Amino acid sequence: MTATLPAPRPGIDSGVDSRPIMLLSRSDGLGDGILSLGLLRGLRAALPDWRLVLAVVPAQVPLFRECPWIDDVMPSAKIRDEHGLKGDALDLIGQQVTSLREIIGDRVPQIAVDLSMWPHPQDSTSAFVHASGAITTVAAVDHWVDDRMHGWLDRGLGAVIRVPLGHEIDRYRALAGALGVEPAESRWWDLSDHVPVALSKLGKSLTWRDAPKLALGVGAQNAFRRWRPERFAAIARRALDRGIGVVIVGGPDAIEEGDVITGLAGPGVTNAAGRLSLLESAAMLSPRDLYVGNDTGTMHLAAAAGCSCLEISPHPMDGDPGVGTSPVRFAPHGVPAIVLRPSTGFGSCNRQCTAGSPHCIDIISVDDVWQAIGELFPRANSHGALGELILAGAR
Repeated sequence: MTATLPAPRPGIDSGVDSRPIMLLSRSDGLGDGILSLGLLRGLRAALPDWRLVLAVVPAQVPLFRECPWIDDVMPSAKIRDEHGLKGDALDLIGQQVTSLREIIGDRVPQIAVDLSMWPHPQDSTSAFVHASGAITTVAAVDHWVDDRMHGWLDRGLGAVIRVPLGHEIDRYRALAGALGVEPAESRWWDLSDHVPVALSKLGKSLTWRDAPKLALGVGAQNAFRRWRPERFAAIARRALDRGIGVVIVGGPDAIEEGDVITGLAGPGVTNAAGRLSLLESAAMLSPRDLYVGNDTGTMHLAAAAGCSCLEISPHPMDGDPGVGTSPVRFAPHGVPAIVLRPSTGFGSCNRQCTAGSPHCIDIISVDDVWQAIGELFPRANSHGALGELILAGAR
């Protein structure tokens, strides 16, 4: 299904900015936002005369304010939690509409796009898209989600594009096709201005940044997604013994784990967790680095920087392919990648891991990870000798 873009409809402030408006809205995590970069780039290239307004969770507003493919960024709000709709849901939606009016005045979007994986008329994203007054509303959904919607989706949105279950990138491509644009690969814009700042904060040189390194991605939204710090430390020691640099990447939630790893691995590990902004973290990485770590937004940040990625996942191969922890949906995209995960879950974790601590992910051993590093590292850089050193240690 293709959503035909309606002709611009002027409003009372059209003399100030008469460009047609497209609203794009989401209220999910960092990785989801990064995976949509190709869609945003494609929209900007195909629709240079449109005003593109992006609504994202407050933590991502500073990130996307620098995005050259978006004109305006505003915060979105979650109106649901694990118990259902919040008591102040209507007030939250009203606040979002007010924020939108402060940006675009009395005009309405020509088209509003619900970017969320799980669009729902009682979810903040879909409810806000509907309340925006947009002439046309669009969402893309795969059959796994659609089967669990029980017909709700068609009651709240205009054009619904249905796609097979697959990677989230496929949904964005479907949305791009419906909007008549060609999506690009999910890559960062030019972050060169952030490189000196990032290196200064870490006390490192440009030579260090350009040398091949292991970027250990610790931290994650759920404890069961976190590979144990002592195992990361064992990987770091093996890399340091072979002259390969190691940097720990992650947000403020990863600072403690980064300190533990640094203490166990010894001198030579750079703990950047919590010390850099998101864009500084992305600028600090290079395509010659290899990300090794958890299923987290930092993994997608590294992939968007061109890093090869080794994901350590708790999601069993015989688990449900449609859940939010499934590599079918959220594996690293567009770069050389390996996903290590258990063939089956521990105990009752047959659909997905649901433990409150590292559990199914413990099946992945240090030797498993080191061997996979040996396979990926030569692809990440031209220094094949380093890859041979790793391979020799894995044998």
